Amino acid sequence: MVNINASPENEPGDKITALILDDTADQRTGWKMENISYVHDHELKKSLLGFKTLVLGFFDGKSFIPLDFTVHTEKKLEDKRAKKQFKKKADPKSPGGKRRKEASATKIQAAVQLVKRAVKNGFITSYVLCDAWFTCEELMAGIRGIKDGAMHIIAGVKNGNQKYGYEGSLFNAKEIIAMLKAKGASHRNRGWGVYYYEAVAAYKSIGTVKMFMCRYPGQKKWRVFITTNTKLGFTEMMKIYGFRWTIEVFFREAKQYLGLGKCQSQDFDAQIASITITFILYTLLAYLKRMEDYETLGELFRLTQQDICEKNLAERLWELFEELLATIIKAISTNGSMDVSMLMQSEEYAYAKELFKSSFLFEQMLSINKAS
Repeated sequence: MVNINASPENEPGDKITALILDDTADQRTGWKMENISYVHDHELKKSLLGFKTLVLGFFDGKSFIPLDFTVHTEKKLEDKRAKKQFKKKADPKSPGGKRRKEASATKIQAAVQLVKRAVKNGFITSYVLCDAWFTCEELMAGIRGIKDGAMHIIAGVKNGNQKYGYEGSLFNAKEIIAMLKAKGASHRNRGWGVYYYEAVAAYKSIGTVKMFMCRYPGQKKWRVFITTNTKLGFTEMMKIYGFRWTIEVFFREAKQYLGLGKCQSQDFDAQIASITITFILYTLLAYLKRMEDYETLGELFRLTQQDICEKNLAERLWELFEELLATIIKAISTNGSMDVSMLMQSEEYAYAKELFKSSFLFEQMLSINKAS
C-alpha cells in the first residue's frame, strides 16, 4: 500500500495496486435481443444498438485482470420494437434475476457495488482509478466509505462548472487555473512535457482533495485530475493514473481476439455467460503471458492458435501416412512381390497420390497459412 506520509515526489513502488473502472459500448445487430437498447459510444460520438458493459479490473503493476462487470441498458427502443423483444422470466433472487436488475441501475451505483464486491473478495488496493465520465460525488463518497477510506481515488475530472472550495470561496477549475496563473504558480514537468498547476481544495462531502491541472504540448485545453491523497506529487500521480490505460488495452484485445461483445443470442443470460467466458480466457492468457514474458496478448494468442493448428496438423498427417501405407501394403500383398515401376502404375498408387494431394497440399498447408 502507498505511504501517504511519504515525500510528494517519491516514485511509485512495486506494491502500488489499483482497481480500474471503465465501460465500453458493445454493438449488436438484432433488436429483438432481451434488454437491447441504444447506447452512446464516446469514441465514435454516436448511439449504437447494443449494450454498455461496465468493467472493474485489477492491476498489480504488471498484469491487468478483469474482475467483474455489469451490463447496462441506456435509451430504450421504440415501442413497436420493444414489444417484440425477447423476454424471459427470472426469479429476482436468482443470478439471472440480479443481472437483469443491474441492467437498469445507474453505472455509478453499479460501479460502487463492483468495488464493494471486489473488496469483499480480498481485492483491497492502493487506488481506484477512473476517467472523467465517472467522477462525481456519489462515486467518490461510495468508494471512500469502503473499509474506512482504505483506498484513495485518482480520477480525471471534467473541466466544466463543477465548483470547489478554494481560498474561502467556490470556484470551478478554470477559475482556479486563472488565479494560479496570476500568481505565477505554474510548474514544468520535463518528463511528461507539460506545464501544470496544483491546488488543495474542498470537494462537496468528500472533503479535502488535491487538484492537478495540466496542458499537454500543442493542446489548448487543460486536463484536470483529482485525488483524495493530498500527499501525492504530480509525477507520481501521473504514473499511477497511467495504469488506467491497461483497461483500454483489455477492451481492444478482448474484442479483437476473444469475441467480447460478439454474442448474438437473444437471451440475456447468454450475453452474461459470453462475457464471463471472455473474462476467464483473458485471465488465463494474461497469466500465461506473465509466466512466458510475451510482449503482447495478441502475440500470445497468435502463437497459441498456431500451436493448436500445428498439433492438429501433426495428428492428421499421421492419419494420412497410415492410410497411404495401408494402401501400398494392400497393393503389394495382393500382387505378391512388385517392383517400383509396377507399383507406380497400379490403381492403389494412383489413389494414394490423389489422397495425398487433396489432403495435404490443398487443406493442411492452407490451414497453416491462414493461421500464420
